[in-house]
Amino acid sequence: MGACITNLQQSMAIRCLNSKIEKREESVRDAVYILGKTEKIFSIVDKGIPSSLDHHQMENIDEWRLLHKPKIPLVACTSFLISESDKASSAGHETRYPFDVICNEVI
Repeated sequence: MGACITNLQQSMAIRCLNSKIEKREESVRDAVYILGKTEKIFSIVDKGIPSSLDHHQMENIDEWRLLHKPKIPLVACTSFLISESDKASSAGHETRYPFDVICNEVI
């Protein structure tokens, strides 16, 4: 990967300058796309080597990318009791609803 990045500037220049004028716009567009992908790779690598990756996972940029993606928000759930006014209307019986759950997203 290091060798590819080392030669990136030269290969992009050659690709853009050695193409016919009719195809130059497409070549420049491709070069900009490759440069953007390279910048994303650099930003991931700059965050450091994750200690949770094994040797084979370190070789794959997609594994690094997965570690830096935002995690799915956790959900906090609690069981509830009926309110005091509901208790009074149910003839004094305390009713628990252990399986009814109110879930709120944790932000």
